[in-house]
Amino acid sequence: MLKQSQLILFLSVFLSLCAVWFVSYEFFIKPEGTLDHYLTNWVSEGTNMLLHLFGFNSYYLPAPKVGNTLMFIPPIEKPIVRIGASCNGQELFVLFTLFICAYPGKWKVKIPFILIGLLIIHVANVLRTFSLVMLAYNKSHYYNFFHRYIFIFLIYGLVFLMWKYWATKYGRISK
Repeated sequence: MLKQSQLILFLSVFLSLCAVWFVSYEFFIKPEGTLDHYLTNWVSEGTNMLLHLFGFNSYYLPAPKVGNTLMFIPPIEKPIVRIGASCNGQELFVLFTLFICAYPGKWKVKIPFILIGLLIIHVANVLRTFSLVMLAYNKSHYYNFFHRYIFIFLIYGLVFLMWKYWATKYGRISK
């Protein structure tokens, strides 16, 4: 458990990093669009690879809005799903990274932990997107429920468990 002074320092650093990220993202990164475009394509490519692995002749195309893609599975002519900037995992990448950066601990351990954590988050997000494509393809009436509730709970739960693991295993805390 963190002492009160450590907790205040952690929260101050974390909130400061969040503010810097928010301003940077909203005023510079988001309008330019490259990061969202790259991350969304990364998720789309991973999802497409999984679909091909399961025998689907799928493909994706950029959507009219920057940072979005449309996933297709022929012979269906309409897109099965739209993978948007809000689905590319960026928010989770940032929150996870900022939490680990702000929490007391050694940087030689933080950096590899962050990189492995980002990879785990990405793989989980690709699996989530693949599952949503399958639900949409099969016209499941559970699609919205899984999209809005189940997968959000699972992905944020995964991030929380990785944070907890970091804090208990590698974080420097006062006894």
